[in-house]
Amino acid sequence: MTSVVWGPRSSTKRDSFWLLPPVLIGDPVRVRAFDRIPDRGWIDPARGVPLTVANFRDRAEATFVLPSPPPAAVAVDIDLRLEVDSVRGSGLRLRQLFTVGATGSLMPSRYVRRDVTVTVAPNAGVTIADRPPVELVGRHPLLTATTNEIRVDAEFLDVTELWWELRARHRTSPPARPRGDWYVHPALGGRPERLRILAATTPGKGPMLWMTWASREAVAPAQKIQPLIFLIAPAWLNGGLGFKQQLSASGLTAAAAGGAPLLAVGRFLLSSVPSARLDAVRKAAPRLSEQELWQLATDVLRATVPGMPGMAKGALWPEKLLETAAGGGATARAVLPLLSDIGHRPAGHEAAADDSGKPLLLVYPVGVDPSEPYVSVQQAGLAERMSSLVGTLFGAGAVASAATAAPVADELILAGHSSGNIAMWASLSNNGADIVKCVAFDAAAEAVPESHTTEIGTGVARRKGRPVTLVLVTSPNSFGSQKTLTDRMTTVGAAMRANPAAKLVMLPARQDQAEFWDPTKVRPTTAPTKNPLLRSMLAGWSDAEVTGAARQRGWGFLFFHEFAAYGGQSPTRTFFREALDL
Repeated sequence: MTSVVWGPRSSTKRDSFWLLPPVLIGDPVRVRAFDRIPDRGWIDPARGVPLTVANFRDRAEATFVLPSPPPAAVAVDIDLRLEVDSVRGSGLRLRQLFTVGATGSLMPSRYVRRDVTVTVAPNAGVTIADRPPVELVGRHPLLTATTNEIRVDAEFLDVTELWWELRARHRTSPPARPRGDWYVHPALGGRPERLRILAATTPGKGPMLWMTWASREAVAPAQKIQPLIFLIAPAWLNGGLGFKQQLSASGLTAAAAGGAPLLAVGRFLLSSVPSARLDAVRKAAPRLSEQELWQLATDVLRATVPGMPGMAKGALWPEKLLETAAGGGATARAVLPLLSDIGHRPAGHEAAADDSGKPLLLVYPVGVDPSEPYVSVQQAGLAERMSSLVGTLFGAGAVASAATAAPVADELILAGHSSGNIAMWASLSNNGADIVKCVAFDAAAEAVPESHTTEIGTGVARRKGRPVTLVLVTSPNSFGSQKTLTDRMTTVGAAMRANPAAKLVMLPARQDQAEFWDPTKVRPTTAPTKNPLLRSMLAGWSDAEVTGAARQRGWGFLFFHEFAAYGGQSPTRTFFREALDL
């Protein structure tokens, strides 16, 4: 008897609700026998002689017995079909042809991967339609076969189709402002056809949802794909999104219906829009609010703040915003969304990844647990989990779509913004052997690198002399004085000395920090400046307004902390893009 089991590669437990009834429906495994080695026609599920398969969905297992004498080959068809709130879709689908030895041993011969057409419905969602599947030689990357057992790596399930269908049926945000749908509007220049949403089946606290986006080179027939895991501040904090995800199938419905995770991740994927194009965007996307338009704009715009009479038209944010709040002219409820919509400008990750020419897979775990948002990212074994993730996307037709063999996951890049850096340092400590680069975007006070030197030193040492680069994108929000910066570089550099091939880089360069972050240095516009992007963003404001606002409080957190995530040392090259080449 041969068993077919499905579950996470990183654990022997197969008790995830994703892998069992009532979420898992139908017969996950079917087996067909052939008396001769078949031609390409074996991929047709109607070909061959069906064998009796006992599907035990309640324990994530199926069994079958080969007839006697054994056939020349068997095809094993696996389809983990899911049902969430009456919406159905396939989370993992593969077919593997085995030749059968004289003793009944199974030897992988050929396999099938999905080939799909992705269609984007403007301001609505994405549909995925199957094309004829692709036959490849060898063993499917998510499958291993031993004596009497076939194991299916179901560490991640592709729930993209479920997400968009649930979004369409259960949208809870008002039609006037559909959170998250802005990402799929063509006027904003995103590439949502390369976005996939995965559900993790790993036991524990999560994250449950992982959003991924493949660069142009990763979609091409790449032999290696490099995962870049980006840890944003947990979604319940980031921008006041107020999203707390349940680790359950209904948690997927809540996430899709409310749209908050895609609103948070979409902000990092999209690029900002020059103010000259805003009118065109306003006409093309009439459901976008004025605050969302401000968020998308490359410039700091002059606008009247709804519901905040103390913010008169022409008041330069952020100091006037703080004055209004401090003077009782605005409630916290009014201020927090404004900070999100104006401060959280698009970070341009899609454009940077494509421009790099590298086969990058951008990975955004949706960390929402207040105390432990990124448990499975921090734990040892991240490289193996990313190998499973790449295999899942390859099998789903999302990466290396024209490749003749399955790609492998290259060495990892870790990045974090704000409090997301706490988990990044922990992950580096446990997974340093497989991490070639870490990028810290303006670590929050509790996540500054000098407070995590033990984790940094441990992770860097795990490279055992192989190169590793640590990039610190630093703004005044994370340091009190220029001496703090000097001490930071000294302290962190000392922690990395165990690996002579380790490199420490600060962006902007240490000697440029003071001038770069001083708003008064961008005026007058005829003078040289180290921060041309900030100068262009403030183009609509007079010299007096800029220099007057620069003396006010609030720039560090309300402006520069986010500038570190979306900004750069030139208007056309972000810190994120610069870090990809280091």
